[in-house]
Amino acid sequence: MHNYREIKFSNTLNSQIVLPVHEFIGNKEGLVLGITCTVHGDETFPALFLKNFFEKLKEVNFKGKILATSVANSLAMTAFSRQTPEQHGKTDLHEVFPGSASGNITQRMAFAVKENILDKADVIIDYHCGGSGGRLQERVDINLHANEEVKKKSLELARSFGTFFIHENNLKGTAVNYANTLDKIAFNAETGGVYLSKEDRDYYLKNALNGMFNVMKKLNMIEGEFKNPKQILFDTKARKEINPNFSGFLVSNFESHKDLGKLIKKGEILGYVFDMFSLKKVEDLVSPVDGYLFFSRYSGVLDVGTKAYAIADKSLIKEI
Repeated sequence: MHNYREIKFSNTLNSQIVLPVHEFIGNKEGLVLGITCTVHGDETFPALFLKNFFEKLKEVNFKGKILATSVANSLAMTAFSRQTPEQHGKTDLHEVFPGSASGNITQRMAFAVKENILDKADVIIDYHCGGSGGRLQERVDINLHANEEVKKKSLELARSFGTFFIHENNLKGTAVNYANTLDKIAFNAETGGVYLSKEDRDYYLKNALNGMFNVMKKLNMIEGEFKNPKQILFDTKARKEINPNFSGFLVSNFESHKDLGKLIKKGEILGYVFDMFSLKKVEDLVSPVDGYLFFSRYSGVLDVGTKAYAIADKSLIKEI
C-alpha cells in the first residue's frame, strides 16, 4: 500500500514549504527503510528512480516499510539550484543536519526531514546524483566519521547496492552522519545525473533498481540472494579531483557511463577548456596519477573551480 502526504511548514516570508512524504507498506511487519532524494535541488535523477521503484514494489511481496521523500529541498528544486536560495546562514541542506525548528530555511527543512524520515527509519539511504553541470557519477559513500561498528555495517549494506566504487567520504553535517550518530546503518548513493542520454538514463535506472532490491534482500525485506561484485574502496586521501583554473567551455573526453571505472594513466588528458570569447584553448585537464575515473562531466560551460573529474589513486585503493 502506497500512502502519500505533504508536510507543510512556513518559511520566513510566511509562505508554505512542502516536504512530500511517501510511505509504502509491505505485507508483513519488518524494519523501516528511509530514502531521501533531491537534497540538492538540481540532482533530480533520484526522484525518477523513486517513481520507478514504487511501480516495481507493487509487484513485490516484502516485509516492513519504505519511508521516503522525493524532494527534500523543494525551494532549491524550484530554482534548479544545488542550494537553498536564501539570504543568510548555511544554504546547503547536505551540510546542516539534524537542522533546527527555529533556524534558517535550510535548517528548518533539515529538521522536517529529520522528524518525518530519519527519526522514523531504521536504515537510511540518502540518494544523490550529478547535478546541473552535467556530472556523471556511479558510487556509494560511507561516512568517514561513523563509529567503527556502524561504519562496518554500513559498508556491508552499501556494497549490496552494487557500484564498483565505494568512497569513505567526509559526510559531516549530512543526513547519513546524523543517522550514524543514532547508531543507524546509513550510506549515500551517488549515481546518475541530469539531462542524461537515453542510453545513460536506462543504464543508471536499471542499476539503481537492481541495487535497491539487493539492499532489501540484504536487509531480509524480500527473499533472494545476490553476490557482491568486485569493488574498490577508497578514502578522501585517494580522491584526486581535476578541476579547471579558468572558466570557459569544457570539451570532455569522457561523456558516457561506460567511461566510469576506466583506468586512467598519469598525464592523460581528460578534457580541455577554451575561452568562449577568444575561442583559444586555455587549459588541458590532466590526470595527476594512475587511477580509476569515478566521476566525469559532459561537455559544456563551467566555472573556475567547478568539479570536473575525479580519480581514485590506484596506489591508495583497496580491492574488496
